[in-house]
Amino acid sequence: MTEVKRIQKALSREGRTAYNRAKENSSAFIAVGNSIYRMSADGTKEKISDISSTRVKAKCKNFSI
Repeated sequence: MTEVKRIQKALSREGRTAYNRAKENSSAFIAVGNSIYRMSADGTKEKISDISSTRVKAKCKNFSI
């Protein structure tokens, strides 16, 4: 499975627009599994951190998931 498909699958409950927003906004952050990634405008992603409780920490830091 490609990285793009993994991201889309992880974000499917949030909607496909979340993935498109992440690609358009270079300050957008997404959670895949137990990792947080920063999405660049060109569609590449940079791993920020591995954490045990992604959703809780992401909400605390006000990331867009």
